Amino acid sequence: MMEWRSQAAVRLLFYSAYLPLLLLLWPTPTYADSGPQPPCGPALRPSYPDPGAPPAVQVWFGGDLDGGWQPGCTGWDAREFTALVATAARFRGVPDMDGLLERIGAVSELATVRYWSATRKRWRDLITDAYALRGPDRELRRPDFSPEEFQPGRSLYFWQEENTPAGKVVYRMRVRERTTNRLVLEMENALPISLLLLPLFDSGEYQFLYFFERESDGVFRYYSLMRTAGRSNLLARSFKASFVNRAVAVYRHIAGIPTDQEPPPSR
Repeated sequence: MMEWRSQAAVRLLFYSAYLPLLLLLWPTPTYADSGPQPPCGPALRPSYPDPGAPPAVQVWFGGDLDGGWQPGCTGWDAREFTALVATAARFRGVPDMDGLLERIGAVSELATVRYWSATRKRWRDLITDAYALRGPDRELRRPDFSPEEFQPGRSLYFWQEENTPAGKVVYRMRVRERTTNRLVLEMENALPISLLLLPLFDSGEYQFLYFFERESDGVFRYYSLMRTAGRSNLLARSFKASFVNRAVAVYRHIAGIPTDQEPPPSR
């Protein structure tokens, strides 16, 4: 009997000492993650919050999605990505589609956009300069775009200098769809992007997709996707808050909300 009690005490001591470690090492169950689902298919992810509520933002990095991400109805190819960001929101204050397009077409106003820098712990200019172009050359400067210029299939170009690794970028913006109640815009870098003379993105590897739907008088649904091409980059994961804050800054600008409004989306 004494021997049995001694063995039981040894087992109890072993489990109390090593059980926490075993629980840490034990494989945790994984759950299927299909990634973002924009409003052009049967599902939606993330979902739209209530009008006026903070936007819902989700960020994925290369390798997060088992089997990769299937772009589906986006029209994008299934290339590998470094970062993938989806933002969903509802906002008020724009009466109709022309009013929305007037706001989007005012490219020079992008220079007023600010975001919360999670690394510097302060508000910073997200875009320091921006202007419309007559073509894919930053020297072809022109006035801002009018709502009438946003026609399906037409490409519009603009240049901006941004506080992101991309730096100075010439963008191509194309209208995929435009009706009285729905607008779909795609945007990508028209020219290669370098960082400190090192190639960062080839043309078309820094991509954006925007969906706007007029839900009712004065209420629009907003859904955006941002994708950077490339293989998994462990460094990108440390800047998740930056991806969130920049996505919210762009949304706030379009929605007519002060971009440096407290509190910051992500600290």
